[in-house]
Amino acid sequence: MSEQEIVHIAIQRLYNEIFLKLEPDDGPLSEEDLKAIQAKADEYIKGPVVFEQFMFKMPD
Repeated sequence: MSEQEIVHIAIQRLYNEIFLKLEPDDGPLSEEDLKAIQAKADEYIKGPVVFEQFMFKMPD
């Protein structure tokens, strides 16, 4: 088999085994859903979230 044929088989298997099993998406969340999710998150997260890790350290 050529490399191209192997890639085609791999893509077809990926499609058959993964993408055909996905549930349909109902579209974007409503404003009501977003507010409910935010309210639930606010119960667990107090105050502003500050990230102090950086991928690259800035020079001093």
